[in-house]
Amino acid sequence: MMGGTVAAFARYGVIGVAAGVLSAMWPAPAAAQQGQPARGGNANRVEPATRAAEMVISLKFPGGTLSEYVKAIQAAAPGNVNIMVSSDAASMMVPPTEMKGVAVSSALEVLPMMARAEGRTAYVQTVGDVVAGTGVYSVASKPNFIPQPMPQSPFPAPGPETAVFSVRELTNPVMDRGAGPGVPIESVLTAIDAAAQLAGAEAEQPQIRYHKDSGVLIVRALPQQLTTIKSILQTMQGDIVDRRVAAMTAAERQRDRAKAVAAAQRALERAMDDIRRSEGEFARAREAANEFAKRVEAGVAPTDELTQARALVQRRLDTLESARLKMRQAEAELEDVTAVAAAERESLGVQVMVYDVEDMMAAMPELVAACQAVVAHGDAVNAEQREIIVRAAPGEQAAVSRVLTAIRRVKGNDPNLPEVNGREVTKKDQQPQ
Repeated sequence: MMGGTVAAFARYGVIGVAAGVLSAMWPAPAAAQQGQPARGGNANRVEPATRAAEMVISLKFPGGTLSEYVKAIQAAAPGNVNIMVSSDAASMMVPPTEMKGVAVSSALEVLPMMARAEGRTAYVQTVGDVVAGTGVYSVASKPNFIPQPMPQSPFPAPGPETAVFSVRELTNPVMDRGAGPGVPIESVLTAIDAAAQLAGAEAEQPQIRYHKDSGVLIVRALPQQLTTIKSILQTMQGDIVDRRVAAMTAAERQRDRAKAVAAAQRALERAMDDIRRSEGEFARAREAANEFAKRVEAGVAPTDELTQARALVQRRLDTLESARLKMRQAEAELEDVTAVAAAERESLGVQVMVYDVEDMMAAMPELVAACQAVVAHGDAVNAEQREIIVRAAPGEQAAVSRVLTAIRRVKGNDPNLPEVNGREVTKKDQQPQ
């Protein structure tokens, strides 16, 4: 066994006296007499009271190989230090360094940060108890981790696709209940073009054709661009709806909301009536089932009648639960329409909103054109330094926010970028200082 250990040390290239290493690993029996052996007769065990503190050294190394650095540590140590260096680590270069009052282990543990070799890194391990003087430091090297490039997808990148969008309701909305004029097709194309330009010059620009008679846009573009175009058209279509709502008089809107609230209240009352009726039917069915159970127990009624009675109880219970669910839905509906009515009462009038577009200043003309496309009066949109100021109804302000948000996310190529929300300018803010 001892011969195998010496052969292993020779393979690593031991720096130091092998005999000293072996004597440290297999101390002579006389050494065991210095401390009391632990129970069980282990004479080689060193009790904590006799453990020597790890040696402290001061070192000024001019630079050289790792093997020379280890020799310098051994020379600076006040006692024997057992250090093995593998052949692949011995020639690694260590830069000049100076240390004062450091432990031998600390002087070795900096090697992974100091030793240099092409594609390899030094590392240090300990075998046995180096503090007690019965262990060995082992210094070796390992290959650096080199991240491998991600394999190319076997599927080709998606190419351009063709989509058809109807814009008739956008450019020529039905003039019911004050929908107002439609959006000129030029404004629609300008908004789409602005989004395409913000996608970057390197992106292939979409091909767009407008068929006036059918009121459709035929677009050939990349899937991501088609998604953006669809979002912009939906936003502008939503603005038409917002204008239709905004064009209604306050009295009409209040009457409609009052009717909705009254209808929700009636639905809730019907649901409560259904619950009361279902509770009565359930109670009667349960009472009848209990009576059948007593008769079956007394042997004066067949069990199949009890089975039918219990099935009726379950049906009545299901009906009661369904009535309770409808009541909860009616309560939620009443809460929603009441909240909408309250919000509309507060939203009457025109707002002045300021939108911060500092991150998109390079495309300010396109941003203004896109905002003008969703606002009834184009002169209500103005640009000032890094901000866009819009004077419009609340519904149009919401459309402006959606358009600017869509453009920001296209420009940043990130669908999770924050929304562009405006800051309302109050009458106090508009007063001269």
